[in-house]
Amino acid sequence: MSEALTQVLDVYRIDPDGAEAWRVGEVEFAPDGRLSLTDVEPEMATKLAQAILAVNGQAEIVELAPPDATAERYDLGTRVTKRTEAGFFDAVNRFLTRYYGFSLG
Repeated sequence: MSEALTQVLDVYRIDPDGAEAWRVGEVEFAPDGRLSLTDVEPEMATKLAQAILAVNGQAEIVELAPPDATAERYDLGTRVTKRTEAGFFDAVNRFLTRYYGFSLG
């Protein structure tokens, strides 16, 4: 049985239009789904640290999603991804992009 390894990932800042992205730092994504900051441009340090705290403070990521087929009209749907699930990295990346303007790559 192989153990999961920590991934080292670049962090990109995405402009509001989504047309451009530039590298602003580097994080480690641990097997338990926690992020740790390893390198950052000084002007992004506070914002990226806040984003990491927000991610690490959640046991799961809750996102808006299309409602299921049995939902009534105007119902909202959600998708919950727990830290232990395989799709957690993708959920973290969507969360960072949506709420903080960062992307892991």
